[in-house]
Amino acid sequence: MINFDDYGLNEEANELIIKLAPKIPHCSISILANRVRKEEINALEDVFLGVVNLHVDLVEGPFLLSQHKPNSVENISAEILAQLKRIIDHGLSPRLIDFHQNAHKKINVMRALSNISQNIKQYQLRPLIQSRLMRRDHFIIYKNIGALIAQNILKNSVSFAEGVVMSGLDSFPHDRWPELFEYITNNNYIIPCHPHLYQSEKLFCEYISQNNIN
Repeated sequence: MINFDDYGLNEEANELIIKLAPKIPHCSISILANRVRKEEINALEDVFLGVVNLHVDLVEGPFLLSQHKPNSVENISAEILAQLKRIIDHGLSPRLIDFHQNAHKKINVMRALSNISQNIKQYQLRPLIQSRLMRRDHFIIYKNIGALIAQNILKNSVSFAEGVVMSGLDSFPHDRWPELFEYITNNNYIIPCHPHLYQSEKLFCEYISQNNIN
């Protein structure tokens, strides 16, 4: 499944996601609740009827509860809940909660998620397990050992979605794009997509839309 990250980041990101997402089957969109405006939500709802997720920003801001980046478990917990409330107040019901720049892999964020588990128990988190589209990456293998341990520690308090995150779309060779079709229609594979950051990802989305992948 293609997941468009960063809706609400800026006008360019929003325009590209609105243009591309409705043409791609089985995709989802992650929304930056701390940045997105109500009129941008309305524009998205006019063209996209698929899955939306909450894209929690604990890294860049602006933050909803403070001018400063939340670092303590208490402040992180409060900021996550504030961003969740903001997206719900916009009339959206997110399926997944994921995190800008993978902040949910940090220890204090994991502790915060455990602390607020009762408040978010109806939502799943994006998996911590990651794979590379192009090649085996030994560094990722080591990181996944840590991710498995973390998910097992947290499994009694929070729920993770099934599957793995497939990274590396920006550097995947154009002549091998057809190999990705099986991942696009399988919800157990989440492929983060940033057409506003990487021209190759924008071209890939255009390729999918023109080839009617179902």
